[in-house]
Amino acid sequence: MWKQQQVVYQANKGKAFPDPVQRNKWKVFKLDVLQPNIPLATLRQITAPAFIIAGDRDIITHAHTVAIYRHLRRAWLWIVPNSGHATLREHADEFNQKVDEFFQAKAIPALAH
Repeated sequence: MWKQQQVVYQANKGKAFPDPVQRNKWKVFKLDVLQPNIPLATLRQITAPAFIIAGDRDIITHAHTVAIYRHLRRAWLWIVPNSGHATLREHADEFNQKVDEFFQAKAIPALAH
């Protein structure tokens, strides 16, 4: 899906969207395609615990999700089965349970990198 988004972005990046609804949809689309644009090495500077959550059918590739996780010092990773990018909605109860576990954890130890 990410490759499809790149094709759509390249085809429309210079286009003007006079309709406010379409213009807003384009802005949201660009956020998905272009952001966040943070070098992975920069993630090592984050010292706060992080919980990286992705669906097994997410538009963000597994390789990229795992790379983000591996570059964080203190993180949990959860790849949700049978889920896309809307895990919060698709698996609300399980999501809430896992997030509660994360916030109630006594410690999030540093990962061995």
